[in-house]
Amino acid sequence: MNRLKIAAIAFGILMSSQALCAQETATSEQWDATRQAKAENVRVETSSVLDSFLRGIKEGSKRLEEGFAGFYPKLGGVADHSGFGLGAEYRRSGIAGSRIEFRLGAQATRLNYKRYEAGLRLPQFAGRWLSLELNGVHRDYPRESFYGLGMDSDSAAHTGYHLIDTGALAVFKVHVRPWLSAGIRGGLLDVGISRGADSQLSSTEDVFSGPEAPGVQTRTRYKVLSTFAEADTRDEKGNPRSGSLYTASITSYYDRRPSQFSFTKFDAEAQHYIPFFNKRRVVALRALISTTDTAADQEVPFFMQPRIGGSHDLRGFADSRFHGRNSAVFNAEYRWEVFSGLDMAVFGDTGQVARSRSDFRLDKFRTSYGVGLRVNTTRSVFLRADLGFSRQEGRQLSLNFGHVF
Repeated sequence: MNRLKIAAIAFGILMSSQALCAQETATSEQWDATRQAKAENVRVETSSVLDSFLRGIKEGSKRLEEGFAGFYPKLGGVADHSGFGLGAEYRRSGIAGSRIEFRLGAQATRLNYKRYEAGLRLPQFAGRWLSLELNGVHRDYPRESFYGLGMDSDSAAHTGYHLIDTGALAVFKVHVRPWLSAGIRGGLLDVGISRGADSQLSSTEDVFSGPEAPGVQTRTRYKVLSTFAEADTRDEKGNPRSGSLYTASITSYYDRRPSQFSFTKFDAEAQHYIPFFNKRRVVALRALISTTDTAADQEVPFFMQPRIGGSHDLRGFADSRFHGRNSAVFNAEYRWEVFSGLDMAVFGDTGQVARSRSDFRLDKFRTSYGVGLRVNTTRSVFLRADLGFSRQEGRQLSLNFGHVF
């Protein structure tokens, strides 16, 4: 099915659901009673192909959430535009009297993206208030995109590069309250790029020079030190319908070789969910801010700079469409339940990257808008389809496993 057909189906469902929404005048209690009465009656709709399909996906996703003897299938891409992927994660808790939790996972996609992860967690490292995590990850992403730096980069200058990195981090976290935590991270990161694997794109190093793409021919080894804090009152992390999330972190990357690419990065995120009609309708809001700072003789490698564009922030633009040393993104969604297992959404996104914080301009923000479908359970979104539009670059269709936020 091509993208136009998918867009037509999404638009048709959107119009149908809007018509149904316009007819709703009952209170949330009346709505619950109506839903219960309908559930007790055998109707033609319950045997429809779409309803059977969604019920099958919902039941299947519940089984995936529960796992199989400690093994949990992992579906979907490992990164934007990485192609459909398959993998598995093994988790085991209750080791040493519930003092140790362990996980090990691997995933690969049809475009040859690979990701391997391992983790060890001590949830009560020093009583209930302090936990310790040891995490390792290796990423092999052969078809990453780069268009140049800044909001004025040309979509026709699309190039590709191969990102490979390996990291190991220790995380000490203080649990001040069940919803409030803070801590520090420290470890090592080895990261670099090589020629892109997409034969239809020029390799980044052939098009952009060092000043245009800092670190384009560099492999860098970092010492990493970070402090962070998080306040999370969301009802369900994988499919939130009420509550808020606030996170902030400051991370320093120290170049271990002759120092050229040392920098400090600040990240902050705020999410807020406004439910009504017994959580069957939700207004979801998000703000993301990332900034970097360096000494006068240092630079931030382009592949470690903040980027926007794609299915997780600016959905009317291609993946990783804009790179810059600083970024700001704002998202708003109105989500509603069409029926059990299927939500729809209308959304608006706006974002910008800039060389310095003083370079942000209102007229430089790019915006996108669109419609989306979410096949879900109470705890998570199994399948998400978003059709985004932008005035500058038309439409973008994305299919993902998992929520946008």
